[in-house]
Amino acid sequence: MTAYHGGKKRIGEEIAQVISEICEKCECYIEPFCGMLGVYQHIPTYIQAKYYLAGDANESVIEMWKQVQKGWKPPTKCSTKKYKQLKENGRVSAEKGFLGHALGFRGIYFNTQRNDVNLKRISYQVSDMKETIQDVHFFPGSFDQFSNFKNSIIYCDPPYIVQAVYRDEYGKNKTFDYESFYIWAKGMARHNVVFISERVNKLPIPSKVVAKFKDDEKLFILI
Repeated sequence: MTAYHGGKKRIGEEIAQVISEICEKCECYIEPFCGMLGVYQHIPTYIQAKYYLAGDANESVIEMWKQVQKGWKPPTKCSTKKYKQLKENGRVSAEKGFLGHALGFRGIYFNTQRNDVNLKRISYQVSDMKETIQDVHFFPGSFDQFSNFKNSIIYCDPPYIVQAVYRDEYGKNKTFDYESFYIWAKGMARHNVVFISERVNKLPIPSKVVAKFKDDEKLFILI
């Protein structure tokens, strides 16, 4: 899988294990910021749920995973011209979701194109996810589309507070509304177990840290 700033490729399995130690079974397992599935790819191994749901504001990333479920194979090469066209065409596509992350410098969505990436290897890794994610239901949109769920595990990996911005569908910098997110997360914690990945010592809402990983990555559980 492709690595990117804020991604969980390196510690995804460890996070999945920690979550399972607190709640091994649930009605639903939900990730409102699923991205490249750094954590989600390990979840079915550790957590038993009736439903597995995933969302992301990036429609092309969601389309990519839907197509992978159907057997789609990501491209193994991409020209500079093609990369630029995908960034600027204003259309949603699985190809766009894959190449935007795989080739962006530091893994940042449609950042300056990298030329030292083994795209074939990443393509195979993504297509190999087909069986792992077969039971996951993917939905494009904001985190609050999951507001009506109860008795669920909700793992949130929003843009870091210290990062302040994220790249949208078209590779443009956008500001994330942290205040609205934390109000939502606090409300969801009344009837669900909510985890948040962050790199700060304290969240602006009551919480406790259940694990600390390398590079000051922390996993908070809301109480």
